[in-house]
Amino acid sequence: MIRLVFLFALFLVTPFALSQEPVAPCCHCDAIPQSSDVVCLSTDQISRRVRHIEPLHATGLDKDLNLAGTVVIEVKIGASGQIECAHAVQGNPIAVSAAMRALPKWTFSPSTKDETSRSSCGRLRIRFRLSTHHSSTKLLR
Repeated sequence: MIRLVFLFALFLVTPFALSQEPVAPCCHCDAIPQSSDVVCLSTDQISRRVRHIEPLHATGLDKDLNLAGTVVIEVKIGASGQIECAHAVQGNPIAVSAAMRALPKWTFSPSTKDETSRSSCGRLRIRFRLSTHHSSTKLLR
């Protein structure tokens, strides 16, 4: 039964995911020269700035799938510590959807440059388990 639900969910999600237009990245940390108004952070640096993690939760059909794995999300964090932009880089579409619902509630310590709060960019690696009975969310460095 669980496999049938998973295949049904995959059948519904795959055409939608494939039909989406490519999205421009939130950050341009790989570009040279880098913008002086945005601080580029490594995965480790950005994970140390997290103040609050809102757990990923299963909703709808994905509640019974018992999915586990890792999603990678590129984020731009504003000077206030709130996420301004998020772009999925890697992960199961169902888990990415759960991450995108949770990320607006995450908070970060703002980056500073020359004693002024600045926007920052980087990638979050989120390990998750979505389950009916026990879901978990852990940030990887």
